[in-house]
Amino acid sequence: MFKLVSIHFIVLFSFSQSKIAFTVNREIHLMNPDGTSLVQLTNYKVPGHTPVSKNPQWTRDNKKIVFIYDPEWHGGMSLYIMNSDGTNDLRLTGKPSSKANASWSPAVSPDGTRALFISKRTNNYEIYQIEIATKKLINLSNSSENEDDPAYSSDGNWISYTRDGNLWKMKSDGSGQIKLFDGKYGHSGFSKDDTYIAFTRIEGEIATILYCRTNASDLRTITTDAISYSTVSWAPDNRQIVYLNKNEKITTIDIDGSNKNVVRNGYDPSWSYQMVP
Repeated sequence: MFKLVSIHFIVLFSFSQSKIAFTVNREIHLMNPDGTSLVQLTNYKVPGHTPVSKNPQWTRDNKKIVFIYDPEWHGGMSLYIMNSDGTNDLRLTGKPSSKANASWSPAVSPDGTRALFISKRTNNYEIYQIEIATKKLINLSNSSENEDDPAYSSDGNWISYTRDGNLWKMKSDGSGQIKLFDGKYGHSGFSKDDTYIAFTRIEGEIATILYCRTNASDLRTITTDAISYSTVSWAPDNRQIVYLNKNEKITTIDIDGSNKNVVRNGYDPSWSYQMVP
């Protein structure tokens, strides 16, 4: 048995601009979009082990962050939620019996009442929804194929995801499943106004990031230099995205491909929903 000790920093900041949550050194941090004002949120200590926290995802009011955490760094990820200052972390899914049925690829509904993750609790990886207040669990995807990388629309009504590499979307209750594109795709994300979906098209170790309208029309390329496992997250004004470039650097870019800015090292960048004066 190991003893889990959760140590959190008291974070004193206000959202005078939008923030990017990300993972570095196995812990979740916040920063301004230009890399300044770095703040560490998680600082878990487990004697004899190397814990890891990753994949932060924002609620629409910027008050909560959902993430996954493994106290031993052996693939035993569980789903957690915390305040966006790093306090009051709450475990949502139990300790998994294996890496396959751990909780992966988290997402949180904009209103903070539900969260998504993928897990192999049947014969394949499925998308599960958990109600945060009651911890009621629902299999949303219910298919015989492998799902991955779910993401909520900003109004909470739709979910984009992959099914055996193809890009799909469905209603947030699991109905209305629609294939958008055939191929090999990875992470996706709705624009904050739900006009567009951006996503990665995987090409070996590299990915192209594209975006289209939510009905799959008006397909355009943003950049061709993303790493294959890059996440995609939109800025609050819907003019930029943040992603991980082929050199594993967090990068911001305008959706027309201009104004590329390599910010810093890290993983899993997630842009907050809004700026709060």
